[in-house]
Amino acid sequence: MAAYHKRLASLPLMEAQKLTQIDLKHSDSHVTAQVGHPAYLKCAVSNQGDQLVSWARRRDWHILTSGRHVFTADERFQILKPVEDHEQSLRPIPHQPNLTEWILQIQFVQQRDGGYYLCQVPTDLGLVSHQVQLEVLVPDVFILGPKDLIVDRGTTLSLVCIVENSPIPPDYVFWFHNDMLLNFQPKRDGVKVETDYGSRTHSKLEIKDANESDTGNYTCSTSSGKPYSIYVQVLAGDQAAAMSRKNSAQGHISFPGCAVGNQLTLAHLLVAVHLSLALIHIGR
Repeated sequence: MAAYHKRLASLPLMEAQKLTQIDLKHSDSHVTAQVGHPAYLKCAVSNQGDQLVSWARRRDWHILTSGRHVFTADERFQILKPVEDHEQSLRPIPHQPNLTEWILQIQFVQQRDGGYYLCQVPTDLGLVSHQVQLEVLVPDVFILGPKDLIVDRGTTLSLVCIVENSPIPPDYVFWFHNDMLLNFQPKRDGVKVETDYGSRTHSKLEIKDANESDTGNYTCSTSSGKPYSIYVQVLAGDQAAAMSRKNSAQGHISFPGCAVGNQLTLAHLLVAVHLSLALIHIGR
């Protein structure tokens, strides 16, 4: 590319303006797209003539398109043909009759599509190329609170799902209890889902008068982003309190000089006992 511009600069202005070139001013250099939505990468070529413009993926140097022909089995990749062009040729840019846009369209963008793409065109001075970076945004999906939740029987189970890093709000937010969809006509009374869509989407699930049958996995699933699940256990009040004490004890057993939890071993116990005896002996 540098050699091309060096040779181009050595030509008289009138002659240089007639040559095939990639117009950087009207071409993209960085494009951001969200998972599940289309991406459009634009390359503007001046004085194209009968030269073929190609798009290639730099990751594997795969030629995706050449002219209007697509050379990939992935049907998500296409060269955009404007509706207003009755001959299905690419549109000239308004007020720039010698400039033509070659737009690579990627439908339903996936995370693996991120990276660099090259627009290339042969010229009298050699092959010239322009690089466009595609950045793919993957929304973050999570449910507020711990991954394992204990709820008192008879109370209201309330869960909130957040969708962040999503400039385009999701098309839907679905709640599942195990494999059962809760959003529409739930089999149980007292189930309500409210969703506030935006750049930071909130979806709230409420289940009134929770009982043991409400125990299980709860999943927040969106049109983009990975599903997020937590486990909810519904117990009677005294059982819930006992379970909380048991979990607290199992996760926070400690001895002088040796902090242990669920990974407690016989060797750790022996060390802790010896340390305790030594401390008692010193105290005497």
